[in-house]
Amino acid sequence: MNKNAIAVAILCACAGMAQAQSNVSIYGIVDVGLIKGTGSTLQEGKGDFNRLGFRGTEDLGDGLKANFRLEMRFLPDTGTTEANGQRPLFQGRSWVGLSGGFGAIRFGRDMTAVQDAASDFDPFGFQTVGAIDAITGNYMSDTSIASSGNRFSNAVFYSTPVMSGFQVNVSVATKEPLNGVPVVKSNPYSIATVYTGGPLAAMVGYERSTNEDTFLSLNGSYKVGTANLMASYSRFNRVLGVDERNWLVGADIAVATGAIKVGYGQIKPEGSGSDKQYSLGYWHTLSKRTNLYTDVSSRKPAAGKTNNTVDVGIHHTF
Repeated sequence: MNKNAIAVAILCACAGMAQAQSNVSIYGIVDVGLIKGTGSTLQEGKGDFNRLGFRGTEDLGDGLKANFRLEMRFLPDTGTTEANGQRPLFQGRSWVGLSGGFGAIRFGRDMTAVQDAASDFDPFGFQTVGAIDAITGNYMSDTSIASSGNRFSNAVFYSTPVMSGFQVNVSVATKEPLNGVPVVKSNPYSIATVYTGGPLAAMVGYERSTNEDTFLSLNGSYKVGTANLMASYSRFNRVLGVDERNWLVGADIAVATGAIKVGYGQIKPEGSGSDKQYSLGYWHTLSKRTNLYTDVSSRKPAAGKTNNTVDVGIHHTF
């Protein structure tokens, strides 16, 4: 074998080893739909949060891995970033960390421990006009203008290994000022214990936001046949303003061609009436990565007129 052949063989072997030890992938969601609400014109919008992301892992040996994730959000109907560029480019997720037998630790920006698990207990998964707002009510983890409301920036995130179906997730942010919001008195934090075992899933979470509001979330789901039944209760205590008590019930029912989704929720500020919402939807599966959806929701505020909204759209993952 000549020297060139030997060199090529060595390079191929090294490339194979590098590929086995390191992996980087591109992923995303493109979702566009038509939305019509009471008293508004027909609009082109989205049912889910459109995203373009990069994630990767490197095997460091002895079960230890280095991981990263960068995720941006955009509006496909206009090609612009969310919130007219007021949010960071990688506002979805932006972190680097390590994982192993001890669990996983991440540094940067991500969804809080409570917010990350909450969408599993909304039959619409926080997507489309059917999403039941009562699962979090008017609570926001981060109230700065650059936040999407359910993330911490400048934070550390830790997840334990899953043990007998249980996992504990903790998020703690620094006190440093962010996007015009002054330094906070206490570190924002979020703690959630999640259980998944057989037909039952549950989550108990508690959080203190960047402006020191507190949020308690109790959630559960149970699979009966093809139906996943869900219920959620939350308590939102404001430092300044009126507290809230919120709840929802719903179901995600698998059918041969997709899924039927139904839910009802209430947002109840103390000392006043409830905002009530009914939602119904059908999501039709075209493939593992593509589905069509149509939903209708009826929102009746404690004071004011009922707003009925309907959408139809297409959702594609890659």
